[in-house]
Amino acid sequence: MRSRLDAETVVDGRYRVIKRLGSGGMADVYCAEDLQLGRQVALKVLYGRFAEDSEFVERFRREASSAAGLQHQHVVGVYDRGEWDGTYYIAMEFLDGRSLKQIVEEEGPLDPERAVDLTTQVLRAARRIWIVRSIARTESSGASAWMICLSVRPSTYSIAMYDVPFHSPRS
Repeated sequence: MRSRLDAETVVDGRYRVIKRLGSGGMADVYCAEDLQLGRQVALKVLYGRFAEDSEFVERFRREASSAAGLQHQHVVGVYDRGEWDGTYYIAMEFLDGRSLKQIVEEEGPLDPERAVDLTTQVLRAARRIWIVRSIARTESSGASAWMICLSVRPSTYSIAMYDVPFHSPRS
């Protein structure tokens, strides 16, 4: 189990790491090439310390499965999940853009009209995620209900080149 992946590392025989995009509380996120489909993906690789915790791994797997069920114009798609080299990963849609945090840091306060537009889109995505969570809890058995971890902070929202925010299930 490696701490950080180097460029050119091939994960699970399918994803070739291009570069590290960032990290969060539970995983590093990389830009990688899907060698089977010839597209770029964001590859979320769980930290080794969490890969050894069976309950945490199960939550990570449920996150991937539940996020894969989300279909919304402002939520990135999840393509795959797997186990590799003693840890776990999620392959998801890669957006070539800046995070909302980067935009605010680089440009300063947003024009009010743009801020309201982006906030509205973020809230629509959050509402969609909340609806899916509610349905899943209703269908599950009481105390064993699961939850999608929704990180609502500027660094988890990518603004694609056409200025539309997408929530990324990054940590």
